Amino acid sequence: MTTTTHNQNNALRTILWGLLLTKCFALEYFATKYSAPINTTLYVWALSILMASVATAVHLKLRFEEGVGRSGISTIQAVWVGAGLLIFLLLIAQNQLEAISQQIYLPTAALIIGACCTTQGFMLRQLHHVALGFGWSIGAAVLFRTESPSNYLVFSICIFALQVIPSFVVLLSMRHRKKLVAQA
Repeated sequence: MTTTTHNQNNALRTILWGLLLTKCFALEYFATKYSAPINTTLYVWALSILMASVATAVHLKLRFEEGVGRSGISTIQAVWVGAGLLIFLLLIAQNQLEAISQQIYLPTAALIIGACCTTQGFMLRQLHHVALGFGWSIGAAVLFRTESPSNYLVFSICIFALQVIPSFVVLLSMRHRKKLVAQA
């Protein structure tokens, strides 16, 4: 598998996960705002993330069997995995231990995502990732000032605007370059 195909797969995976999380946060907003009598943890979050995790795991297993990714986990992947674990631990602390206020959880998650984007940008020398990190920091500032349940909607918009749209633009750009190379 070529580097371009690998990058396209990464962009597509980012788009799909971003859309999934955008949907989950938007549904959480509507369920909370309108007091819908559903268990969002089970029917929105757990089901969506479980199915997407299985699909991602199968995809990565197939890529590994093809010989892609045999070199192990990269530093950038380790940063993102660590950030995901930290956000997950904060979620547990917020939900189970009630040690963290909901008003602090989403802005903190946005800051962590922003730090990861910035780190990735500096490591890869890609300015657009640094800009995304800055965007997530602005999103965090807005979230610190937003009341619940509107914070779910703001976070959903941040995911869509700062992860999905830029990844879609990158994917289109890679496909366009691939077509130009094929025509030459």
